Amino acid sequence: MARKKEIIGLVIFALMLGTVTLCFFPVSHSYLNRKTVEVFQKKWALDSCTVRKVSLTLFRGLLIHDLLCIKKIDREKSIRTEIPITRVDYRVLRTFRNWGKIQSSLKTTSKKRIKRKLINKKYLLNYLYTVILKSDTLIFSCINVIIFERVNVSIDSLGNRGAGIEKMRCTIHIAGEAPSLLKIKLSADKMTSKWIQALKPKVNMKLDGLHCVIKRFSCNSFGGKLDAEFDLNMLYNRINRAHITLKKADLEKIYLTLGGEEGSLNGKCNIELDIDTSTTEFSSLEAAGSVTLSKVSADQIPLITKIALLLGMEKLSHLTFKKIKGDFNIGEGKILVDSLDGDGDPLSLNMSGWVKPEDGYFNFKMSGIFESYYEDSMSAIAWNTLIPEDDGRRSFICTVYGTPDYPTVSLDRKLMRRAAKNIFQGLKDDLKSIFRKRR
Repeated sequence: MARKKEIIGLVIFALMLGTVTLCFFPVSHSYLNRKTVEVFQKKWALDSCTVRKVSLTLFRGLLIHDLLCIKKIDREKSIRTEIPITRVDYRVLRTFRNWGKIQSSLKTTSKKRIKRKLINKKYLLNYLYTVILKSDTLIFSCINVIIFERVNVSIDSLGNRGAGIEKMRCTIHIAGEAPSLLKIKLSADKMTSKWIQALKPKVNMKLDGLHCVIKRFSCNSFGGKLDAEFDLNMLYNRINRAHITLKKADLEKIYLTLGGEEGSLNGKCNIELDIDTSTTEFSSLEAAGSVTLSKVSADQIPLITKIALLLGMEKLSHLTFKKIKGDFNIGEGKILVDSLDGDGDPLSLNMSGWVKPEDGYFNFKMSGIFESYYEDSMSAIAWNTLIPEDDGRRSFICTVYGTPDYPTVSLDRKLMRRAAKNIFQGLKDDLKSIFRKRR
């Protein structure tokens, strides 16, 4: 009898130990690896997916090590995602209660629909929503938190890495009975794109069905501080509202990003931008903003150099401005500048026109006024070519167009006529002086 009790006690102890092991200690198996890869490839229609190890703890969740996903966008580009650690904290009782339905959901795939959505890049946000959320409502209702650590995402083109995210940490909280409500916190070392490099970005956002609110996006960019708020409609890929500010940015870094290679442009830049009900595609984006540049120093910039040569003012290749300020709009794929006023010494400027960020091409009408004391630094012909003002200053008008490194300058016709008249008058005076000397 004592022997039977001892055996029963050992069996109970073994069952308890096994239960504790299953509930609180991780279990790994090649089946878990294969099943994870299968689920990712089916649900997200990936072209390639690998995983090193998957551990399951009954009451602590799922841990995925070294997940690599590759999805082709087109023949040349693909999205490469490397996730060293993925943690999934799930609701145990709800998972067990719906296990049969979950297995059925994991077996289904919508590969054709996903690929069709990917072809139309305008609806990429809606694609992500559909794949991650809408088609897996039951699965998401069983999850509390998903954590991705040290994630690297890049858009590769013909083997070369382009835009992407480095060492990102993302936490997704799924709210109780409403699986469509996600609260997401994101931070990373760096985010890069064609136009901007964001250092130490932080994002705090809420996703409620098709409605996405980014409460806070902040980062260091162009040597300054970038802050933004967004309200997005993911179904129609539209911005309901957005406010973006860039403060104390380095003007030299912005100049180099826009394609400026020759000369130098230094100073500080503040930009404020508001978007109200517009598409996310830049070609049809509509927005309004303002820009303020302070302590600006321009030296040997091709545009200024060409104007200096046309006006016969070699010293003009170096300019300084206390402040340059103006308003602009974004529309038709261009940045439309209503008026940009520069308070400088010896030159003050006013510009209006447009620039295309896609290739840096611009077209501006420019007018400038020289202080009267600058006459001593110019030749008589050059000074007399400029248009006289009532206060003794001189002005000019021109049109500038092209790219930052290859600009073209066209002087106003009135200025050209004055220049020709002054040149001929100068030649006439020189000839008269020669004949006088011979007499």
